[in-house]
Amino acid sequence: NPLIVVGIFAATSNLDQNQALFRHLSIISGANLQENEYYIEDCKSVSITWPFMPNLVVRYVHDLRSPDSYQIQKFDEFVMREHSTFYSEYFDSWDRIMDQHLGLWYSGYHNATCDLLHTILLQDNVSVAARIEPDALELYCGYNGPLVWEYQLEYTRCVGFHLSSFDTECACSPKNSLADFLHTHPNATTCQNYTLGDDDTLPANCI
Repeated sequence: NPLIVVGIFAATSNLDQNQALFRHLSIISGANLQENEYYIEDCKSVSITWPFMPNLVVRYVHDLRSPDSYQIQKFDEFVMREHSTFYSEYFDSWDRIMDQHLGLWYSGYHNATCDLLHTILLQDNVSVAARIEPDALELYCGYNGPLVWEYQLEYTRCVGFHLSSFDTECACSPKNSLADFLHTHPNATTCQNYTLGDDDTLPANCI
């Protein structure tokens, strides 16, 4: 079989904001994390690799020299605002970033893994949207930064998750609707005239 090497890069405005993600990936999936400092000043990254997927690397890069660093920061702020606005401890935190995800499939039935994942997601206030398939529980986890990470657990009988309350399709959830949110939050605004390049501070109720 031909060798396939896959690399995924994500720009971030601050590597510190991604620490919960790095810690969770290490605990849940056995990921190896390596901090990289380059000979170029003000450029750092963290590489994420897995011993059972030797040809895959995910790298978060923070480069202060980038001419787009301001836009990256504003986008990170937008992502955090989205996750915060639609956050729910019941794992139905659907927002407009959740489809920008990278999936990890866990092949095996292990309640300890399900319980641990449930615990650390709640402890770190990670915005999570869940749905179920006939053979899987799918958790879309809105960490800080540009990528959502999706954990797929092979079986759906995980203790701690209220599976009966989850939808089977993302679009079937009424909460996955901006119109529904605006209807229940009449003081909110979609900030249609705002762009990532603006210097103005967004109002607190802007979504």
